[in-house]
Amino acid sequence: MRLIRRILNRRHNTGSDKRRPIIPTFFKMPKSFFTLFIIVFVFYLLYLVLNKNIGKPSKIEIVPQAAKKPTQQYKVIIQRVVRVYDGDTLTVDIKDWPPVIGTAMPIRINGVDTPEIDSKDPGIKKLAENAKRFVTQTLASSSVIELKNIKRDKYFRLDADVIVDGYNLGQLLINNKLAKPYDGGKKEAW
Repeated sequence: MRLIRRILNRRHNTGSDKRRPIIPTFFKMPKSFFTLFIIVFVFYLLYLVLNKNIGKPSKIEIVPQAAKKPTQQYKVIIQRVVRVYDGDTLTVDIKDWPPVIGTAMPIRINGVDTPEIDSKDPGIKKLAENAKRFVTQTLASSSVIELKNIKRDKYFRLDADVIVDGYNLGQLLINNKLAKPYDGGKKEAW
């Protein structure tokens, strides 16, 4: 602190004995940091009082998650089926969604369980291939594919009701005995 004051108050080499500070004296630094803090705080309070911001409620409103309810059900249209993995899992591109979440998005059909394509049992593998073929043909021959009742599953896929030209794909699989109803609990044996 003394060094700074000495620099600020040094004399010019003009030959006179008068002290001429480089800057006016009212710009001299306060004696302590605490004094500077008090000065800044007082100016801040004056700013708030003059702008009448004290006591005004915040414009940000926090709403609990449970209170948020969707006002309408949005239509989610499939732009392109990228691949069908097995009877209840497919990968799609979703129309009008940003590419980071709408491109190559894995979908699991709600409410059904089909045989696994990677089963070692030849009978189950054959059923899985039939379910996959049915889903592939149904999606290929459709004009509109929609997703309804969308939610995330534990594998970060979208669980959704897949609606193909107005018909629920999961129900079509069950009606054709290619899938069993599934509610997320223990799977039945094939």
